[in-house]
Amino acid sequence: MQLVENRWLFSASDLTALAECSHAIELSHAYRAGLLEVEPAPAVGMVKLAGIHGLRHEQKVLEQLRREYEVLVIEQPDRDHGIAGIQAAADKTYQAMRSGVDVIFQGCFFDGQFLGYSDFLIRADEGYEVYDTKLAKSAKESALIQLASYSDQVERLGFPLPATMHVWLGTGEISSHPVADHLQQMRTLRINLEERLEQAAHVPDPLWADKRGACSACRWREVCADRRELARDLSLVHGIRGSQIRSFRAVGIRTVEQLGEADADQRPNSVSVGSFNKLSQQARLQATQDASRTSSDPTGQVTAEFFARGGVDNMPARSDGDVWFDIEGDPFASEGKGLEYLFGFLVRDVSNESAFVDLWAHDPAQEKIMLEKFVDLMNERINRWPDLHIYHYASYERTKLLKLAQQHGTRETQVQRWMDEKRLVDLEKIFRGSFRVSQRSYSLKKLEPLYGLKREEDIQTAGDSVVDYEEYVDLLAEAAADPLNAEKLYARAQAKLSDIRDYNEVDCVSTYLLDNWIREQMHQFTGH
Repeated sequence: MQLVENRWLFSASDLTALAECSHAIELSHAYRAGLLEVEPAPAVGMVKLAGIHGLRHEQKVLEQLRREYEVLVIEQPDRDHGIAGIQAAADKTYQAMRSGVDVIFQGCFFDGQFLGYSDFLIRADEGYEVYDTKLAKSAKESALIQLASYSDQVERLGFPLPATMHVWLGTGEISSHPVADHLQQMRTLRINLEERLEQAAHVPDPLWADKRGACSACRWREVCADRRELARDLSLVHGIRGSQIRSFRAVGIRTVEQLGEADADQRPNSVSVGSFNKLSQQARLQATQDASRTSSDPTGQVTAEFFARGGVDNMPARSDGDVWFDIEGDPFASEGKGLEYLFGFLVRDVSNESAFVDLWAHDPAQEKIMLEKFVDLMNERINRWPDLHIYHYASYERTKLLKLAQQHGTRETQVQRWMDEKRLVDLEKIFRGSFRVSQRSYSLKKLEPLYGLKREEDIQTAGDSVVDYEEYVDLLAEAAADPLNAEKLYARAQAKLSDIRDYNEVDCVSTYLLDNWIREQMHQFTGH
């Protein structure tokens, strides 16, 4: 939303934001009114990449349409031109629709309060239908609300209400949907938003809201996260669900510490005994770690406790041929189809010396070769060590091996045989089945303090790896277009790959160290 010449204007994005989190709308209203001192967070990492690729997808569709149709581009008005500039762009869009232009790109809709720019208006048998470009592989509810708002504006201008609206997916497919199925929801949201904007803006109290799926891409994510931390909110407890949080609040349990200290008499009826015990014990562990945090040691003392044999009973015996495996992939590569660009794995020979192997792919053809090489290398090791296992953390590696074998139509039988023989061992399942950790997340990196691993690499997360890989691709393109500086650009590109390799190697080492740690705990707690 924006305040232009003392008039509140809102967009389709504001309608979808209201549907996902009304608190975000309150914060935006207060911020635009000059009442909120904190600044919204910029898009970073994977969210920023998604935006960049979204614009590229939009431009690709634009070029495709230009090859087939007459396309008129509506220039967005300069902010300095105020309401008059917005109205001029809206008038130009209306005149283009009246003249029957085949395709209108960035058509401007303005009805005095609603301001929106549709990706594409494409002439239909009667009037125009709205098309929006999205990287997603299927149409999300937020996209359909947005399209319904633009379709509503088409009717407002005197054209027939479009029967159908369309999402041009990242896969290249067009997903079509009846406008009528989403029109009422959009109009209800609009009425709700208009009523909110008629009221005086205010800073909400508390300044944060409950965590939800939309938080990761919300520009107010840091505001809410910081305030949840200060409030010691129950959402900090790992594994807790929103319905459970509401049940605990109803009986007066509102903080991590209160849940950790709660006894059986305080259990809400809607929370089972097993869930209550699990969550209260998790909260107790986290509260102890949080109390140990200092400015010089922001992590504090990370601890874990053994609670059941369910996980470790599935731990295979160690083999000299064992492998610790990690994949790096870019979901935006190959025109949104995705690319697994690195298979890294750690092996140890009989003298206990470690060796890290990295296999790379930079296009789908190389991805197929990488998969084949990995499978063949593993089969060679299986022939030598029939009892070996391939260890990984979380389900990504298993899922991708199966998907790639099917996608490329190669090594399917061998990969399926591994699954049947239970060659792949997910250490996350084993850890979660037997241990609780005092961290708020059970990601591999959060477990590393247990076995003393400290990361010093520039790349710290899988998202960072994707960002660096995208920068590698961009540097190669720059080098190809700039022969005079190609050598320097190629060197910078290779440095990106080197950083990614180092990061992946540490992930494999971490998986190996966790394997060792679990075995040490097994010996201590189970005697095996």
